[in-house]
Amino acid sequence: GNLFISGQDIGWDVWTDPADLGHATPLSQEFYNDYMFANYLGDGGTSNKPLTANTDDPIFGDLGSISINEYYGSDYFFPDDIEPNGIGLPIFYYNSNTSKVGGVRGDNGIFKTVYIAAGIEMLGSEPEKTAIIKTAYNWFYGFTGTELVPGPTDGMGQNFPNPSNDFTYIPVSGATGNLTLNITDQLGRVLFSQQVKNDATLIEVNTSRLASGVYFYRLDSGFDYGTTKSMEVVH
Repeated sequence: GNLFISGQDIGWDVWTDPADLGHATPLSQEFYNDYMFANYLGDGGTSNKPLTANTDDPIFGDLGSISINEYYGSDYFFPDDIEPNGIGLPIFYYNSNTSKVGGVRGDNGIFKTVYIAAGIEMLGSEPEKTAIIKTAYNWFYGFTGTELVPGPTDGMGQNFPNPSNDFTYIPVSGATGNLTLNITDQLGRVLFSQQVKNDATLIEVNTSRLASGVYFYRLDSGFDYGTTKSMEVVH
């Protein structure tokens, strides 16, 4: 299902050994990377404020600048430094510094996640907290948001043959702009990508490199994601 998670030191805890008071395990780290679509870079500090929306993001980009309060006191102010992993996208920065990411979102066609590296209790005013949660909820369930505007990838069809052995073909129509075909496994991990020409009507995909199983494919435009479809490979 969809996941909204917000909290100071989540990354620190997941990537710090129990001997140093953390709770690192291979499973929690895999979850952090593959389901939260994030990488942990380091423990944050007092310079990690305010939280500023990425104006290029069509979902959260209008939320502006939101203060991060020292909810636990100045000696315990550590909003984690993170970065997107895989298909993750930056939705918030610290202090408008695009090299310091404070929030990511991801959509692999099966589930969506929003991860903010400061606790929701630390953020701004009550209306600002509500706006963040409402924006995430609406994106999860498709109620509002500019991502609902039909894009250039709506004409992607079902691959054939399906199941495939060595090659399969994906019909497309109305492909414009810079499009990338991404093939993912059932955990949402991108296994390989290939560029798609503007006027493409049929995409040839070499499936001989994939093990037998079920995979997912989609056309990404660079700032949003199109429809995801499944395909099967049998050798």
